Amino acid sequence: MRNSSFILTLLIVSMSTNKGLAQNTIDREFISAIKEAKTRIQSISCQFEQTVVMSVLSDKQKSSGNFYFRSPAQLKWEQLIPDNYTLVINGDQSYKMDGVEKKNLPAGAAQLVGFRRFIIGTLDGSIFDSNHFDTDIAKAELNWEISMLPVKKVLSKRFDKIQLTFDQKEMLLQQMTFFEPGGDQRIIRFENHKINTLTDDTNFQ
Repeated sequence: MRNSSFILTLLIVSMSTNKGLAQNTIDREFISAIKEAKTRIQSISCQFEQTVVMSVLSDKQKSSGNFYFRSPAQLKWEQLIPDNYTLVINGDQSYKMDGVEKKNLPAGAAQLVGFRRFIIGTLDGSIFDSNHFDTDIAKAELNWEISMLPVKKVLSKRFDKIQLTFDQKEMLLQQMTFFEPGGDQRIIRFENHKINTLTDDTNFQ
């Protein structure tokens, strides 16, 4: 699945947020912790490694790069390996670069809406407030493990399950795994987080 189709998948997920998570004690503890982190964390910079496992290919497809977020809605996805691909959202000014070709994107483009809503919804916890998923929140020794099963047909056509992992100490997203029908998987691992170090627009220009 290429970057464009993956971001369109995020759009479908983000548009499906609505009220609906039946909260027990563990659910309330997680939501409270992630909302507290929202007030504390103004920016995040980290590295990502993405692995795509496709049933039709014997080899895994791997890519890596940097991710930047600055509250309230500045985002940058900067893939460096194996090819350069960048998506930047900075207020009303947004663009993507595929290699050396830069293309400005309109504010309402599906790529922007999906990417922004999914990432910000994951960071502030709003994506878990949805009746389009059967969401299970489990507290492990060091991490929170969230499993989201789509209950709507439009979502289940795209994927079977989403799994998210947050560390308990800082409530930072460590890993996202998308399980697609047919056995394909997309695993995105985030590491080397730096908190509140982005003080201007330099990384979003």
